[in-house]
Amino acid sequence: MSWTAPSDNGSAITDYDVRYRAQGTSAWSSWAHGGTGRRATITGLTAGTTYEVQVRAENANGEGSYSPTGTGTTDDVPGRPSAPTVAAASATSLSVSWTAPSANGTAITDYDVRYRPPGTSTWSDWAHTGTGRTTTITSLTTGTLYYVQVRAGNAAGLGLYSVAGSARPSGRPGIPGAPTVTSPGSTSLSVSW
Repeated sequence: MSWTAPSDNGSAITDYDVRYRAQGTSAWSSWAHGGTGRRATITGLTAGTTYEVQVRAENANGEGSYSPTGTGTTDDVPGRPSAPTVAAASATSLSVSWTAPSANGTAITDYDVRYRPPGTSTWSDWAHTGTGRTTTITSLTTGTLYYVQVRAGNAAGLGLYSVAGSARPSGRPGIPGAPTVTSPGSTSLSVSW
């Protein structure tokens, strides 16, 4: 945070006092700031929370009044997305879509997508970049169930993976083998495949 110097009213400014509080609370906390520098970094705050901050100047005649309130929100990793919607896109691919979770102070910059079949604990990462909320996972095995999870990232880091959505790649039936045809009588055929 930073601020501009007020009028010193004839006596040089010797110090600034900084105070802050979480928005919606009444008690102010003082932040240790010494000297005439007009910049401070308040640490130890709660991530994803909006804070109100005020500053006042001091000179040989005493303390001035606190400034109007400035506000800022601390960054946190994005929230956890809900389970993605997963559906067969073809015999070897799944379409995946999801809703954006809470960004928690900083815009979401990317999503990670991963998938795996049941019976294994190893996830495969699917190449997805950017903030689009749809993708198609390809080169899968027809008829195999896959679990899919999504997580969001921002400047503060990566959030938690979602609960898994699931589906099986599917398509039109394959081609049957050539039928076996026999003649049980002079006016009929018996067909099996």
